Amino acid sequence: MPDERTAPSIPPSAAARAIAYLAELQPDLVGAAIVDSRGTVVAATEGEPGEWQAPVDRLLAAADEGEAGEAVELHIADPGGEVFAVREAGAALIAIAERFVLASLLAFDMRTVLRGMVADRGGSAAGESGPAADARGVGAEQ
Repeated sequence: MPDERTAPSIPPSAAARAIAYLAELQPDLVGAAIVDSRGTVVAATEGEPGEWQAPVDRLLAAADEGEAGEAVELHIADPGGEVFAVREAGAALIAIAERFVLASLLAFDMRTVLRGMVADRGGSAAGESGPAADARGVGAEQ
């Protein structure tokens, strides 16, 4: 039985499925990472999740420096691409996309995927169940 103090609050397999589902929805996605409620990157599109930890920490810390406190949503754009972050129930989803992505659609898809994963804590990536989710392997535990 995993130690509750060290086990991620979001199973890495569920986070990886959520990222894969987001990539299906968003062809302009370049990279993404999911952070659990402990602040640990548990899954990422490329490389080891730990490689994302320092940049994600800096991004979220900078976003939180405003007077409003913890940022719930973030969108940064420059000529090289766009960066998004959304938070839900302590978890966060960070995405990097091609320039001129449909920002509102990507942010919506990110919130949907993250909310579904957080609500399920390891079930379907987008709160889905049934044959469509099972066919993609979204709701299956590994």
